[in-house]
Amino acid sequence: MSNGPHKAAFWAEFIPAHCQFPDPELLRRHFQHASFTDFCDCGCNNFAVIIPPDVELPPLAPPHSGPGHVAFFESDFHLAKSDRTLEIVLFADTRGYLDYVEVDCCANSYPVPDVIRVKEPPYHVRPAATQCTQPDDGANGGPLYAPLFEMISTLSLRTMRAAARRRSSCSR
Repeated sequence: MSNGPHKAAFWAEFIPAHCQFPDPELLRRHFQHASFTDFCDCGCNNFAVIIPPDVELPPLAPPHSGPGHVAFFESDFHLAKSDRTLEIVLFADTRGYLDYVEVDCCANSYPVPDVIRVKEPPYHVRPAATQCTQPDDGANGGPLYAPLFEMISTLSLRTMRAAARRRSSCSR
């Protein structure tokens, strides 16, 4: 089954219910106020989330001033009766609102299965550390360097996704 609005609706229900997001009700509210677009057709189930500017919600992630979107949450599962994994990464816009959902199978080495059966709980859950969510203990060079680390982690995720897509398209 191809990626599209029906898949996005499935993930809008699945993610708050299964991914162990710290505030699943708030995440549901973001999905409820959103429309979905830019459905990737490579075999992943990635899609963009648009929450209109006039909708006021508490942010899911700290607002930021940088360009693009920032990863703020990841949840990874083992697929049932398989040696493959399912990775879900949530991204926020500058308001801290949900604006992109990435759903890959084995770092996008395989298409996401049509029927999703996961082993629960997720084996890896990671809220992304940012200037606003990680206390400054000096490990990141102090508050001046925290935005730089946030930018590097965002660029690293983009680079890893692009490399996975290149591997994926070469193996098909």
